Amino acid sequence: TRPSIALTGSSNCPATGSIGAMGTAWCLREAGLTNRDAMILFIAISGPGAESDWTCNGPDGAGARGLFQIQMSAHPGYDPNRLRECAYNTSAAKDISNGFTNPRPWSAYTNGHYARNLGAAAAAADAVLKAGPPSPPPPPPPHFVGIAHTESGHGYWLVKSDGNVYPFGDAHFYGSLGGKHLNAAIVGIAANPKGTGYWLVAADGGVFSFGAGFYGSMGGHHLNAPIAGITATSDGRGYWLVAYDGGIFTFGDAQYHGSMGGQHLNGWMLGMAGAPSPSGYWTTASDGGVFAFGSAAFHGSMGGQHLNAPVVGIAATPNGGGYWLVASDGGIFAFGNAGFHGSMGSVHLAAPVWGISATPDGGGYWMVGTDGGVFAFGDAHYYGRP
Repeated sequence: TRPSIALTGSSNCPATGSIGAMGTAWCLREAGLTNRDAMILFIAISGPGAESDWTCNGPDGAGARGLFQIQMSAHPGYDPNRLRECAYNTSAAKDISNGFTNPRPWSAYTNGHYARNLGAAAAAADAVLKAGPPSPPPPPPPHFVGIAHTESGHGYWLVKSDGNVYPFGDAHFYGSLGGKHLNAAIVGIAANPKGTGYWLVAADGGVFSFGAGFYGSMGGHHLNAPIAGITATSDGRGYWLVAYDGGIFTFGDAQYHGSMGGQHLNGWMLGMAGAPSPSGYWTTASDGGVFAFGSAAFHGSMGGQHLNAPVVGIAATPNGGGYWLVASDGGIFAFGNAGFHGSMGSVHLAAPVWGISATPDGGGYWMVGTDGGVFAFGDAHYYGRP
């Protein structure tokens, strides 16, 4: 087996090093663990990781390795070098423990040695769980972060975190930020529903319009959390921005109907879709939770259910009667009148999926990987990739 998602490390969960109980708690939190008892148990089980040393025991390909001492002889499918990375190692532990529900593969649990670490583990778990959702862990740039289809559905644009835009099919090139200085990485793209141009949004809230109207941005303004994406209104005369903490920012004729900003979240907010009329939107978090505002109706979610990988995007059906969620492993979850047309779940991917776009008639969808790979399902046609 391989980790369902291999995080790349963040300020809270370092890529490598001696991280202690607090660092271990953050790694678990960023892997999706929010249950206090389970977090305490797995911090304590990590043993040396909860105290000081996380390095491997034994030569390459043998022994126990990394923060959660993954036994290479029992789990040879994991990359022995990447198991030195705390976040990758935590992802492996999540898989081996079936989502941190089964501690028995660890001898520290079966022999009771974990008990010596429970005090420090409890303090770390309480501190991290009170700190709110974890900091977002996007893959290292440059990488592809979004896909948007043309009005006809016979083409699409891909956008990269460095601002480069790649048109395919009948998509026209209106410009990009490639080669220009950016204060923050580009994190999303939204196409003008009327067929003329697109908008790019950066993590600092800056909005860049190409062939479409500019209605404002959050660039230069204080943000409590980075921006995660952008969604256009149905008439193309405005757009919403969504932040990792669930905050919503409106521009042009986009109306504000509420947000999850300032509310407790079990994961970071990574996706947003607009309702067709009169006005509303959905947002989705990495744990699969869906939040509906305005005229957008709630049709279900994956919140509270086991996921093999975090949810990273959402796309709505044309009439707003349903939506699709996409996970970073390519899994698709359909709700309401959204039809399931296939997925990449259980298929080995060269890179995580990071975006989804539905066809204009709702009969299919595209997803894009961080390496620019495009996967088409239903009546969505493949028009190429970089």
